[in-house]
Amino acid sequence: MRSRTGLVAALACLFAFSLLSSAAFAQSGVEVARNETTVQFPQSITFRLVVDAASPIVDAELRYRIPQLSCGTSVATGLPAVAPGRQQDIEWTMDLRQAGGLPVGARTVYWWALTTADGQTVETPERTLVFEDPRFSWRAIEGHGVTLRWHAGSEAFARGLLETAEDALRRLEAAAGVRPSRHVDVRVYESADAMRGALVFSQEWTGGVAFPAFGLVTIGIGEHDLEWGARAMTHELAHLVMGDAAFFCGSHIPTWLNEGIAVHAEGELSSGFASRLAAAITADEVYGVRSLAGGFPANPDDALLAYAQSYSFVDFLLERHGGPERMSQLMAAFRASGSIEAALRETYGFDQHGLDAGWRRHVGLRPRPTPTPSDTDRPVPTLVPFWATPSPVGPAATPTRPAATPTPTSGAGGGLGCNAGGGATSGGVDAVALCVVLGGAAALLRRRV
Repeated sequence: MRSRTGLVAALACLFAFSLLSSAAFAQSGVEVARNETTVQFPQSITFRLVVDAASPIVDAELRYRIPQLSCGTSVATGLPAVAPGRQQDIEWTMDLRQAGGLPVGARTVYWWALTTADGQTVETPERTLVFEDPRFSWRAIEGHGVTLRWHAGSEAFARGLLETAEDALRRLEAAAGVRPSRHVDVRVYESADAMRGALVFSQEWTGGVAFPAFGLVTIGIGEHDLEWGARAMTHELAHLVMGDAAFFCGSHIPTWLNEGIAVHAEGELSSGFASRLAAAITADEVYGVRSLAGGFPANPDDALLAYAQSYSFVDFLLERHGGPERMSQLMAAFRASGSIEAALRETYGFDQHGLDAGWRRHVGLRPRPTPTPSDTDRPVPTLVPFWATPSPVGPAATPTRPAATPTPTSGAGGGLGCNAGGGATSGGVDAVALCVVLGGAAALLRRRV
């Protein structure tokens, strides 16, 4: 009863604040005829404000923020051209193509700030735009910690996928000690082609994308491919949960850990991956842990080994070094420091070189000598990652005034993502997500099933 009373009180306060804001705006002498948005999906969002003011308006700004897991609360500013006058019809367009797009389901909170000739600044009440895909009619079902939205197929199909998602989250917590900190929203398209139509830029093999900063997963699964789809959804959800659990502004968990947990979450390593790993161990032609911290090889056979080894590294930590509880501690340590070396030492007592040495002993190989930039430990050249890290995604403000740029009015910065210095920058889905590409990899995945 107490929590319900608190919720009612909070809602009452928000409602009262909204009334006060609206009343203050009404007393400003500015009357709003239109305050609307037009979405050119998925390329842009146009904001329009039509007003009549008692005093001439000499300046206008569109201010917005996009709620997400980020370096800090920030407000970005769009700067439309304004000719002084009492009547104004103002437009400003956010060009999403400049930074790679915005995830379907993301929210944009926006308001207008108007400056009048007498020096007064008036702000309209906040509004929220949900970035939806208007090409389809969406249905939704709620689960434990998950909402699944789909547009094609039966309810039984959707419920089966919802159960898969719920089971994946339970297994991630049980096996790796990680779980999402908030509700997860999964968008299921009828095919990978339909899903790619929601992305500004995508490779032809992209079949699913996780957006940890938003708690969103977008994936293409047809009713004819449920078995594959279940594994792919589990993989995506693992990336979402990992990105959430190990978030640190300006740093990302190494790819071997992120992909290793994602593959581990799918279940036992399939025969194709296992045989590739066994052959590499026999020939002592395995990768060093550090060499798999960044991108994976573009060559499919080498990528197969990179994924199999990542699985094996994670399995080694889970089976021989404390299980899910320790893995959860590793995530917390990384979230606190942003350093995988420091997090490993704090949690397990060894760094990546120590992990490599321990794993090599575990699989019957002699440890490498003290770390040197040897061929086996050199970063792997990556042309197009087999499971690609996406291009930067996020809303980039496109001012219409000459030489103007979006500027943060509060917080760390004006867009999505983080830079190495700890400030927000204009976007990067690799700051927001890891992309799972499922077309070129589909054959390998089906071999695993």
